[in-house]
Amino acid sequence: RSDNQIVVTDVLAYISTKLDKMQEKYSSGKKENPLEFVIQPLEQYLKPNLNMIILIIISITVALAGLFLNDEAIVVGSMILSPMLGPINAVTANSSLGRLKKAAFAEGNLFLLVAVSVGTSVFFTEILRNFAPLQLTQAILIRTSVGPFDILVAIALGVAAALGMQTKLPEALVGVAVAAALVPPLAVSGLSIALGYWNYGATSFLLAMIYLFGLEVGGMRTLTVRGFTPRKYW
Repeated sequence: RSDNQIVVTDVLAYISTKLDKMQEKYSSGKKENPLEFVIQPLEQYLKPNLNMIILIIISITVALAGLFLNDEAIVVGSMILSPMLGPINAVTANSSLGRLKKAAFAEGNLFLLVAVSVGTSVFFTEILRNFAPLQLTQAILIRTSVGPFDILVAIALGVAAALGMQTKLPEALVGVAVAAALVPPLAVSGLSIALGYWNYGATSFLLAMIYLFGLEVGGMRTLTVRGFTPRKYW
């Protein structure tokens, strides 16, 4: 007789892995940012920002150099510095959510950057013309006409900007593409006004506004389709 016993039995229970698989499925498949993560960073673009104004001045100045030198590489370099994407995203996101007051603030901030862009271009062109003869290069002339494809390109860029807010699309790439549509025409508008080519100035400014309008329309429609709608029915 012994006081110690060993009892061996079969295990009739197990831990289910279904919950782990469900968590893995939804965490790996959800690539979009939640609504709050999209809106919160855009709050900074609802009012004027000194850093943004400085960046747009530098961007337009570099663009002017590239336009007068007929060097597209310099023009492209100027687009990297442009802060236009942030206010545009703020307009499209808040408009899609029905936050009209915030959308209006963002739109006002955006048009402030537009005014600073044109004014900077006029100012530096007036200075440069006193030191050297300035001519309209090919890089300038190609941005003084408006065509139907410009509207399609603008809407496509708006779609890309909206997708960039919700997905992992690199913001820098989208920002350069947006700046490519806005910075050179605004620079051309200002320099044309300073040189007395008012018709070119008006046409290039119209081109910039078409791009801006298309960007906002394309962005708002994309966000609406992807679920960015007002949380209250009114």
